Amino acid sequence: MVPGTRLLLNPGRDDDGSAQIVLSPEPSSDPDDPLNWSTARKTLSFLVVNIYSFMVAVVALSTAVTYGALIAEFGTTAEYLNVGTAVSILFIGMGNIIWNPMALRYGRRPVYMLSCLLTGVAQVIAATAEE
Repeated sequence: MVPGTRLLLNPGRDDDGSAQIVLSPEPSSDPDDPLNWSTARKTLSFLVVNIYSFMVAVVALSTAVTYGALIAEFGTTAEYLNVGTAVSILFIGMGNIIWNPMALRYGRRPVYMLSCLLTGVAQVIAATAEE
């Protein structure tokens, strides 16, 4: 099946007897249309989005490994750090309630770029935290 399409076959047959694949949605002539992308470009786009999603989850969950160092550095308790991890995971799940409607309204790219910007800002704030 052609990626990004539904499986529709033309009920008529070609001269060689094979059915035609009907593309839905139909690709435009724009080279930036994802249906016209090369396999390498589609794969790269897929990998970038997946790596970003993976790294967001890693950042939220990796603090558990560093609890000992965080307790010593910031003079806090494991319970307090658990709450921070739980809130991070909660926002990852609840974020879909905000991001999905925005993506439907404004498109995926602006929402993706905004989420990358906010993630970067949050990482800078976390990295410069003193107490």
